[in-house]
Amino acid sequence: QILADAACSVTPDDLVKLGAHLLAYLNPDGDVPDEKERTRRRGLRIGKQGVDLMTPISGLIDPETRALLEPVLAKLARPGMNNPDDPESPSGDVESEALDRDALAKAAARDTRTAVQRNHDALKVALRQILSSGVLDSHRGLPVTAILTMG
Repeated sequence: QILADAACSVTPDDLVKLGAHLLAYLNPDGDVPDEKERTRRRGLRIGKQGVDLMTPISGLIDPETRALLEPVLAKLARPGMNNPDDPESPSGDVESEALDRDALAKAAARDTRTAVQRNHDALKVALRQILSSGVLDSHRGLPVTAILTMG
């Protein structure tokens, strides 16, 4: 109705601009990408290791991968948990019945890591857990394990 009324009094170029403005107002987030487009865009890039031995990563994860990752980080990346810089930091799962809650509170108070650093440390713990579990069995006839090369 708005566009029809405006068409009587504005130029075609102005009508196009008005239509775009209305569309942006009515649908500010744009169209949701379809599953095929989302699947095409997913990916995780692991860059080349630098001279400082750090490796850049980047990418996009799909909704299912995010849904799988979030509870892992919620359990393993809490302040005070799995802190490699604190030998008294509790390790493992924050919801474990064996976890000493007082020790966790004290470790959390000492924890100076940022959220992204805690996420990094939690991912490392999760990867260690899956590698040590044996669930990955073998790859090319050998047990799946981390291989460290020192030069």
